[in-house]
Amino acid sequence: MNAIMSERAVYPIRSHPHLRELRLKNKMSQDELAFRSGVTQPRLSRAERGYLWLATDERERVANVLKVTHDAL
Repeated sequence: MNAIMSERAVYPIRSHPHLRELRLKNKMSQDELAFRSGVTQPRLSRAERGYLWLATDERERVANVLKVTHDAL
């Protein structure tokens, strides 16, 4: 697995590679997706940039808002 190394942690290069693409396809801002899904905007931002994996329940809520399966993220 390709990873980005830092002094504190190892991050996957793209945790949720399609999240940003799906959000933009649905013409939503991060703030709107955060409001509708209940996942905070900073968490969505970090997930889009590959700095964290969303928890299973968060992925499901985001996927429901974006009208895709959680595997699509």
